[in-house]
Amino acid sequence: MKKSPKLRNYCWDVFFNLEQSAARSSMEKTISAPVRPPEARRPPLPALALVRRATDAASSIGVEQLCDRIYNGVLLKDKRQDYKQKFWVDDTFEKNCFLLLAKKLSIIWINDERYWDWINEAEECFSGKVDLPAAKLLNVCWLEISGKFRTIKLSPETTYEVAFKVKMSKNSQGWRAPVNLNLTLPDGTSLGRMENLEGKEEEEWIEVPVGSFVTTPKNFGEIKFSFTQTASCWKSGLTIKGVVLRPKETKICFMEEQQVKAVLITQQVRETGGSTTAGTAEHLQPKEGHHL
Repeated sequence: MKKSPKLRNYCWDVFFNLEQSAARSSMEKTISAPVRPPEARRPPLPALALVRRATDAASSIGVEQLCDRIYNGVLLKDKRQDYKQKFWVDDTFEKNCFLLLAKKLSIIWINDERYWDWINEAEECFSGKVDLPAAKLLNVCWLEISGKFRTIKLSPETTYEVAFKVKMSKNSQGWRAPVNLNLTLPDGTSLGRMENLEGKEEEEWIEVPVGSFVTTPKNFGEIKFSFTQTASCWKSGLTIKGVVLRPKETKICFMEEQQVKAVLITQQVRETGGSTTAGTAEHLQPKEGHHL
């Protein structure tokens, strides 16, 4: 169930006062807690706890400082203490976003120095630009990159887009055939598309969309995505930074979809003189996997 704005703001005010009290206690101050202005930023509360842990933030760091880190992005370590993800909150939609770095992806032949190399590429975070490893394709015939992600980490009732973040070099070759992109949802639904990388902007990071989905209970679980090109030609000049998961501008939750369908059916009834059939209603239903 989605929280109402009033309830969300109330939770935020309670949290803010608790944070201020903790900060005063740690700094041994006796000043009263400031009142949080109504226009202040309010990212999802779990994001604050996540960022505080990820950046080892002391209790004396205030909410606004944590918000700066949240909106500018923080790097998350895996069990081996390697940075493999970047997390931030979109400041327009107040939704969780992730960049899964190339080190977190499965890349065929990645350990063979004849085909791939690891290079450092800059990424903006709250502390400034940080050099992170990116996978540089030297020369390969069978290109296959894949990954997975658990949707529980994303914001609920939100339309997310999955895209590979790549860069084409000036001397790239072998990209006449399009790459195959696939997104598999937790329920087994598979979404696929193709995109031609030849002629894309060079020496600039671009995003190659894989597909989109809505974070409903139906899609609770693990998504899988892939980027492949296995045509019998050698390819070079591609750098992979990672995979981006971020909210799309078009976001319609389940209840809003039902309202839109009800309006369509009502209009059809009026056009047919006050009657409709089960077939008409069925015709107006979105196809499986399609969202209005």
